[in-house]
Amino acid sequence: MTGLIKGISYIKIQASKKSQTKLKNKLRAIVKHRTSNTLSVLISKVNQVLRGWKHYLGGIGYP
Repeated sequence: MTGLIKGISYIKIQASKKSQTKLKNKLRAIVKHRTSNTLSVLISKVNQVLRGWKHYLGGIGYP
């Protein structure tokens, strides 16, 4: 798959559907509607998961 940004062609690589689904499920588990955690705790936990996801996919993405 290729993409086009500002006239530059590149190979577009993204995480597998399975990896994306696992991330969504992790985030859903953290941000349940009925939770006793404060907002700051939820944000901290979500940020931790997203940082890990970013480092895991570090070299993948747009130029």
